[in-house]
Amino acid sequence: MPTGNFAAGDAFYATSAKKVERFVTTVFGRARCADANAAALRTAAELGTAATKDVGTGPGQVAAGNHTHSGVYQPVAAPLTNLGALADAAGALTSNGSGTFSWVLVTATRLDAFAAPIDNTNLNASTAAHGLLPKLSGNAAHVLHGDGTWS
Repeated sequence: MPTGNFAAGDAFYATSAKKVERFVTTVFGRARCADANAAALRTAAELGTAATKDVGTGPGQVAAGNHTHSGVYQPVAAPLTNLGALADAAGALTSNGSGTFSWVLVTATRLDAFAAPIDNTNLNASTAAHGLLPKLSGNAAHVLHGDGTWS
């Protein structure tokens, strides 16, 4: 047995058949040594059920620490209000009608693949916004000015 000054809470362990070492423990550490089984230890350490799950990506599994995410995520119970970052992802938010939403990537579509345009000014460019070229006047002598007028 080691000799010397000992304090309450000191513990000892054998390092060989003839040698014993002393180490200091905490109240928490001594209580964990007294736990009846692994389940009691997990409960006392407040590890929750994740400590008993397999690592993986399936239901009932926990993700490995080295996994990565891509895309934009919001908390499950959050309203879908922070969708600004999705604007860069070239897609559309779709729903199956039962509360499940997904972001579907949209491939580029040529403007001439749509139906023939109607005669309106909805998409014309202005000094406030980008847009399409205004309807041509048909007069070869006309020049389009920066304010959208012809002369």
